[in-house]
Amino acid sequence: MPAGNWSAHSGYTWLIMSSLSRFIRGTSLWRRYQRYLKKHSRDSKDAFTARYEYEVSRPEGRKETVCGIGSTMEQTRVARETVARVVREYGIKSMLDAPCGDLNWMKHVPLDGVRYTGGDVVQQMVDENRAKFAGTGREFVLMNIIEDVPEAADLILCRDCLVHLPGADVKRALANFSASGSKYLLATTFPATSQNTDLRFPGEWRAINLQAAPFLLPPPLLLVDEECPDDNGHSKSLGLWKLPL
Repeated sequence: MPAGNWSAHSGYTWLIMSSLSRFIRGTSLWRRYQRYLKKHSRDSKDAFTARYEYEVSRPEGRKETVCGIGSTMEQTRVARETVARVVREYGIKSMLDAPCGDLNWMKHVPLDGVRYTGGDVVQQMVDENRAKFAGTGREFVLMNIIEDVPEAADLILCRDCLVHLPGADVKRALANFSASGSKYLLATTFPATSQNTDLRFPGEWRAINLQAAPFLLPPPLLLVDEECPDDNGHSKSLGLWKLPL
């Protein structure tokens, strides 16, 4: 092809691709593509931020909670009772809730006399909570449980989070909890799961048994079936462990 024709051809191709790119960026297809990229990111912060942005963008996303069905009032009846029981029976005076989400159900748990800190990896969630719960005595911090060793607390609550992390990240989070100097860990576990599978990307989901390989936690001090009414329950429970693990 003559040089002049090739130059013209390249110019037309660039013009078409540029116009197509601008068109796609102005549609929901581009936003869906961005969400896909973030969801399949190896970075947990990107993955959970993308999930948050997706939930708040849906017309029905704010009906009760942006944290998914597992954080609805219906799904957390037993969880609310269990947290209150642990606080009462184990003399809890300080608590780290990580991740805290939007406090849809936690705000209904009686925590009189407990210094509450909510940690989350999503900056927008932290900012919203600071504004919404200003003056209540609750503190909110940006925190990545995979990378950060939290400040010591009597109780660390980690509900519905480790199920979304690859196995290596679960082990890192558990190590950070142990290194924090905290007293107890209350975390989601599925005792009926005999063999743990892994995830390709953070943000996906599978049931994990913290007592099974590769985590091999000892028997918990307390194990409470959450009695979740949905089909994905799979013996979903809250287990209480003494720290360090």
